[in-house]
Amino acid sequence: LEDYPTPPNCTSPFAPVWITEMVNRQQNK
Repeated sequence: LEDYPTPPNCTSPFAPVWITEMVNRQQNK
């Protein structure tokens, strides 16, 4: 996960959610 900044709520359950969000945002650029 070096490519993505760690969010404040970096708990395991939320990990897939924010990873997907970040990936989608980069693809939208």
